[in-house]
Amino acid sequence: MCSEFEQKIEGLVQQKCSSIEDSSIKEFFGSCVNAVFRSVKSTEMAGLLSRFGPSHKEAFRQKTYDHQKAETFYNNIVTNRHRVAHSEGSQVTFRDTKQFYEEGHVVLDFFQQALLERDSS
Repeated sequence: MCSEFEQKIEGLVQQKCSSIEDSSIKEFFGSCVNAVFRSVKSTEMAGLLSRFGPSHKEAFRQKTYDHQKAETFYNNIVTNRHRVAHSEGSQVTFRDTKQFYEEGHVVLDFFQQALLERDSS
């Protein structure tokens, strides 16, 4: 799931940069995303959005603030993935994971909305 989340986020950034005609600048943006974006937790997503301007980050933070349960469930997926990847294991059941996804994946929608909005600053 985390890999899919990461690919979705990178795809959305590519979409945001699609209007740039200079292919070397597009390549540069793509490499920057890979260099600065290391985790798909909501705090890192907000940090990535801030690189596009403060209004993008603020729009995302407001959505996640308004939907804290969704943000928590979303971050639970990432946290448990890290626990498993670093040999700590996880006590999360399949049912829990399913609920985390069903209620938390909307954080990706919040990211998309914030990223693709017009800059208001």
